[in-house]
Amino acid sequence: MKKLTLLFASLVVLITINVNAQIVYTDIDPDGMPSGGGLDFNGDGTNEFNMSSAYYMEYTWSAGGNNIWANGQPVGQGSGWDEPKPLALNTVIDNSGNFIGCGDCAISGVSTNPFATMVNQNKYLGVRLKINGNTHYGWVQLVWDGNTFIYKDFAYESTPNKAIKAGQTVTSINRINANNEISIYPNPAKDKIIINYVPESSVAKIRIVDLLGKEVKLLNISEINNGVVDISSLKNGIYLISILEKNKTISMKKVLIER
Repeated sequence: MKKLTLLFASLVVLITINVNAQIVYTDIDPDGMPSGGGLDFNGDGTNEFNMSSAYYMEYTWSAGGNNIWANGQPVGQGSGWDEPKPLALNTVIDNSGNFIGCGDCAISGVSTNPFATMVNQNKYLGVRLKINGNTHYGWVQLVWDGNTFIYKDFAYESTPNKAIKAGQTVTSINRINANNEISIYPNPAKDKIIINYVPESSVAKIRIVDLLGKEVKLLNISEINNGVVDISSLKNGIYLISILEKNKTISMKKVLIER
C-alpha cells in the first residue's frame, strides 16, 4: 500500500509551524491516491474524508461536521450527491464558501465532470473540518489528467475559524519594518546562503528549522559575516529560515538545500 510521505522523504509528516504559522500540511508522495483509505488532516489516525476510489469521497457533514465546497447538488439528484467546485490557487477558503453536505461527493460529477475542461491543471478542493469540536478550513490539491484524479497534497489551518488560501502552506507574517526588505539566496542552496538583511537590533537572531519543526541552527546576527551562513552540515531538504528581532519573528523564508 502506498504511504503518505514527507517531501523528499518516505514518512508521513504533518508540518506544524508553531507560534507564527498554524498550517498543518501533508504531502502525498508519490502523487496519486492517498493511502490509509482517505485524508487524515490532523494525523490522529482517523480520516476526515474516506475515499474508496479517486472519484468518490465520504464525510460526516451533519451537525456542522466535515464537508466540501460544492457547486451544489446536480439537478435531479435530490440530496444524494455533492458536486465539488474546482478552486484556483490562492482562493480564500472560509465561511463564505458554499459548504453544503450530502455526506458523499462524486469528484467527477454525476452527469458532468466539473474538471473536464481543466485537464492537467492543478486545482483545489475547499474543505471544512470539525476537529475537537472546532471548525477549521483546508484544501486538497488534485489534477484531472483526462482519465483519473491525481492527488498531490492537502493542508488545514489549525486555528479555528481562520481562513486559508488554496495552496497556502505557511501563515503570513507581518514585518515590523516593511522598508527593510529581506531576501535569502541562492535558492536552491548548497553549502551556504546569503541573507540580505539590515537588523534593527544587535541581538537579532537567525533560526533554521527543518520540516519536522526541529531547530538545526540558531545564530546571533553578530556571528554572521556579510550575511553569509554556512549550511554545509545540513542534509538535503526544505528548511524554514526565520529572522527574530526582540524575540518576535519578522520574516520567514523557505529554502531548499539540494546538492
